[in-house]
Amino acid sequence: MGMTVIDLDIKNLPLEDFMKALGHEPTKREGNLLTYKAPYSLYHNTYIIVDTGNNRWYDINKPENRCGGIYDLAGELTHSANPYELNLYIATQMKGFKDFKTYRATSDGREILCDMTVVMPVSKQDAPIETEKIEQTKPNGKIDINDLPISDYMKAIGFEPLKRMGKLLLYDCPYAASEPIRTVVDTEKNHWYDTEDFSYYGDIYRLAAEITCKESRSELTQHISTKMKNLEQYKSCEFTDRHERPGAKVLVIGFTISDPGMPKQPPKEQPRPELPKVQQSKPKRKMRF
Repeated sequence: MGMTVIDLDIKNLPLEDFMKALGHEPTKREGNLLTYKAPYSLYHNTYIIVDTGNNRWYDINKPENRCGGIYDLAGELTHSANPYELNLYIATQMKGFKDFKTYRATSDGREILCDMTVVMPVSKQDAPIETEKIEQTKPNGKIDINDLPISDYMKAIGFEPLKRMGKLLLYDCPYAASEPIRTVVDTEKNHWYDTEDFSYYGDIYRLAAEITCKESRSELTQHISTKMKNLEQYKSCEFTDRHERPGAKVLVIGFTISDPGMPKQPPKEQPRPELPKVQQSKPKRKMRF
């Protein structure tokens, strides 16, 4: 059991290479457009077009319903929309076509007690993965909290990384007392996620909300600003939030992504329905004798 990192950039993997790994060669080539027999169909008259220029594909018969990138194509083949399953499927198919490495993350000589696979480019093929020191930023003046490195925030609240794997940093979970939950910080995207439950993920505000159990964005700004003062390089900085709006909240219940809080528009007044006109009865004529 442990975290497995596959050193493969699936998102930018050429569809032409993926089709070769599946055992398909183009039946026709016109510039950047390659025609293939659809790998997900048993019918002989079903074809897909792969555009090598933008690395996209579409089905000739259903170009609006069947199209997209490599994950969409893998979804048609596996009938799955689970990113975990799609990553494993694509990596398995590419294993016989392209040479890449896999790594298992460990901490203090013990394997991490979780079952998780991360697919991303980690390092050069021959470069060993070593624990590296995190480069400290040298901020000056005002800092937008949305651009603040989550790794610096983790350090400010007393957490150091257990392991570095390329752009991924592995930490003890700051909001869960029970083991073996871990928090992974992607320093390139400046986002984090939970190794136990993928529904826990997001930006720095979402992480602060999980730690403090607060949902007010202004309160979270105050919390983050106070904690960042624990680091010497941030003591003289002023922190701002470009998404700050009155009443903005970061929802924690339901595990939704951090919401900057768009101002609510007042409800439009609905026109009142016109009442049917009541016709007045005509006065009766007096009878003349």
